[in-house]
Amino acid sequence: MTEKMLWGVAHAIDRPEELKAVMRGILERTPSSVGLELPEDYFDRNPPEYSDPYFFGDIALFSRDNGIKVVPLEDPELWDTSIAITNAYTVVNGHLRRENLERAKEKMKHTVEMFPEKRRMVKGFKRQVTKTLQILGKSAYPSIEALMAMKNDYDGKRNKYMTQSTLSKQPDIVIIGDAHAQAIKGALPGYVYADVYDLFSLGPRPARGLRLFPVDTIMRYRSR
Repeated sequence: MTEKMLWGVAHAIDRPEELKAVMRGILERTPSSVGLELPEDYFDRNPPEYSDPYFFGDIALFSRDNGIKVVPLEDPELWDTSIAITNAYTVVNGHLRRENLERAKEKMKHTVEMFPEKRRMVKGFKRQVTKTLQILGKSAYPSIEALMAMKNDYDGKRNKYMTQSTLSKQPDIVIIGDAHAQAIKGALPGYVYADVYDLFSLGPRPARGLRLFPVDTIMRYRSR
């Protein structure tokens, strides 16, 4: 590659053409490495064939299968806490019941007891659920405003960490959420920013907003 690139993505579940376009774009540009919005211990907490979360996990698996080095850019603690904040927002906003989280946590314990080989995959998810319950507290839930303030604070910390990680590791293409990309593009000399919806002519970008907790994931761990 002649220049390093910073791609801002929506990673929208309802726009599968975005993921396909990014994968095609990676192959066309033949980078030796791709930096992704994933925790640095991503491959330690997930088995080789597992791609989670949607989009970034899929790109990690795709890139590795095509001989491209995957560079996770996120601090694991900040990553887990940020997800926990979003989970808490999902509960407070009425999209998920706290009881489902508690049942999921209990079921994860039994899953590890029955299937020890799943320990590392469950460990990260269990940590996120535990943090979520801590944020929610035992009595009155935090307000939406308080959760959004907490999210903004952690997003700032994540942006700082991803900037430092990118400057240190210098992946050929960095692929992160567009809000993060917009926030850090000025701090990455040598990187050319592009919104993938413009770069690949994908049409109107999905509206930005807080991504709610993947309820289907919770349901897989909920006690029956």
